[in-house]
Amino acid sequence: MVANIANTNLTNTFDYWRNRTNECADVLSSIVVTCDSNTTPGNAHITGTMWSNGVCIGNNTVNTTIYAPTNAQKSSGDYFLNADGTWVLSPTQTSNGTIIGGANAVIDEWPMDSFAAADYFIVIKDPATTSYVTTKLTLVHDDIAVYLTEYATLWNKTKFASFDAIKDGTNIKVLARTNVATFQYKLSRNAL
Repeated sequence: MVANIANTNLTNTFDYWRNRTNECADVLSSIVVTCDSNTTPGNAHITGTMWSNGVCIGNNTVNTTIYAPTNAQKSSGDYFLNADGTWVLSPTQTSNGTIIGGANAVIDEWPMDSFAAADYFIVIKDPATTSYVTTKLTLVHDDIAVYLTEYATLWNKTKFASFDAIKDGTNIKVLARTNVATFQYKLSRNAL
């Protein structure tokens, strides 16, 4: 279900627009609200408190979308339901995958405004040689840069992987740097 909320006209007050929005409040978690305020004169400010499960700003400055996590995001374990009925990004994640071409491969990514720090336990496998590298990472960011320490690193044949983290826009990305053509990874992240 999608509801488009019309722009205010010069003859409409902000209260008129806000009242139309409030009529949708009981279903806001599954409604898209669009306000194209740059093309219509009038008062299009929102003041006061507005609750949302997530906010996504489109490429065009006149499009703003408010959405709840998708069913796929909820079922993947990326989000969990609070007792008050709101959805939040889970601080604990596990993932795995296979990467072909291992230079600076992204093995994890998360919005930097969700957490300030994260702890990782990572296992990397070279399927061609059954070599393993395991390590722990701790990282913190200050909205400008990411600071990382890699420790407790073990390997069975050769250390073919190292790790880094970068700020990319508004996301934190954890990178695996390897000298093998293909690798498999498993990781566990706990973030605060």
